[in-house]
Amino acid sequence: MIDEKIKNYLDSRGIPRLSETGRQNYIDVLTKLGIPISSNVADFFLTYDEISFSGRSYQVFHICWSFINTYDYELLLKNLWERRPWGVLPRNYIPLSSFEGEKIFIYNYLTDSVSLVSELEINELIANQFQPQWGSLNSFLFWFFEVE
Repeated sequence: MIDEKIKNYLDSRGIPRLSETGRQNYIDVLTKLGIPISSNVADFFLTYDEISFSGRSYQVFHICWSFINTYDYELLLKNLWERRPWGVLPRNYIPLSSFEGEKIFIYNYLTDSVSLVSELEINELIANQFQPQWGSLNSFLFWFFEVE
């Protein structure tokens, strides 16, 4: 579950909560992506309904909103999961951003970890030779939103 300090911070910033009417559509997206509904990332994206989130000069997608409303996110998934010439990323790795500044945030729902990687470092991620910068989604969110 997402830490209450993070939820309190986002609530205080006026980030809207997801309504019950939109919830099933987002559950369908998470299920299609293979993300367990009981995971921390599902808890986060089923709680908040923002197009994207800003923190530390970065943008993180709302993956459910992006999947439903833009073709760009689906194309990013296909490129990472199916078309990458140097090796495809396993489907348990979910992009949370685009390649901003040559790097991308990637969430691993099997380990709950988040990595910020370059295109070349994705190869290390695939080979299990890359140490994630954040061992949990909560630790990433604390860093990203600068919550103490």
